Amino acid sequence: MHVNAHHLDEKDVKWYECENCAYKTKFNSNFKQHVRVHHLDDKDIKWYECQKCSFKATQKAALRQHVNDEHLDERGALWFECKECSYKSKCVSNLKQHVNVHHLDGDEVKWYECKKCPFKAKYKVALNRHKCASSKRKC
Repeated sequence: MHVNAHHLDEKDVKWYECENCAYKTKFNSNFKQHVRVHHLDDKDIKWYECQKCSFKATQKAALRQHVNDEHLDERGALWFECKECSYKSKCVSNLKQHVNVHHLDGDEVKWYECKKCPFKAKYKVALNRHKCASSKRKC
């Protein structure tokens, strides 16, 4: 690639030319990116989707860069971020619990229900405490 771009005579350069428009480049990767972005329908594109937010990219390297820039802290730890507020956690289960408690309506909440009585709780730990208190055993 480097030789093709910088050290060949103009007549010896291999150009990648688009059949759909006037775009041309010396780099195959740039050409492929151009075709994906400008000439393919969304449904025909292989998207690499971020598991933490709505970002998507046509190249794996671009997704990796996004994750590094947006979702890793200075020590390289991965953060799971709430889409509704500024809450973030290193543990996905904590994020799910946060959303369950703070952002879901009563009908959407995942309730932890006692099998022996009508008690229910938003937190699994609260259900476990209830079970211990109800059974009068030490937990």
